Amino acid sequence: MMVLPNAVDVDWWRAASPRPPKDQEVTVVSVLRMSARKRPLPLLRMLTEVRRVVPSTISLRLVLVGDGPQRKAIERQVRRDAMGSWVGLPGRLGRAQVREVLAGADIYVAPARLESFGIAALEARSVGLPIVAKRSGGVSSFVRSGEEGLLTGRDRDMTRCIAELVASPQLRAAMTAHNRSHPPELGWSATMITTGALYSRAALLAGGAGVAVEPSTQTDPRPAVAQ
Repeated sequence: MMVLPNAVDVDWWRAASPRPPKDQEVTVVSVLRMSARKRPLPLLRMLTEVRRVVPSTISLRLVLVGDGPQRKAIERQVRRDAMGSWVGLPGRLGRAQVREVLAGADIYVAPARLESFGIAALEARSVGLPIVAKRSGGVSSFVRSGEEGLLTGRDRDMTRCIAELVASPQLRAAMTAHNRSHPPELGWSATMITTGALYSRAALLAGGAGVAVEPSTQTDPRPAVAQ
């Protein structure tokens, strides 16, 4: 069986170099729709626990990019737990703005349990950020635990993995260097070749002739709209 994956303009995202890891300053970012399925509220609870267990000498910041039906609940939780000094909620951003946020971050977290693929995580992976995500979702198709990031099961395991990366600039630097030197093979040129192969296979099974698809130089065909 052949699977046609999603893709991003890997080179465009790689054009933003992530900042060098700092021992005492860590920014965690997530780009998501603020809905129950994407789990921004559990992510806030996990980061509250991370803030509790990592050394107080580390300046921790969380940036949640996006908007959606749970935004008001997120704002209430931030106020209730006195997180306003270290949690940023910039709302919906355009692609260039998202790339700038990713370049200024240190860790990307995808908290959803049922992520069919994970376009936002793939974009962060293309920038070079270490990825923390659930191993049950589609992110595992381009992130190997211990290589490009850390894959987890339960929320308490995800909390532990985030805390581990926050506390270890060496681990973050190693994963970032690996991600920068090994970009994901999920760009549009590769996807166009796979698309051509799938159409050729379908045509042959139907008794027709195959089709040829040349490698594309096209950039990300999605409109440049907010995440």
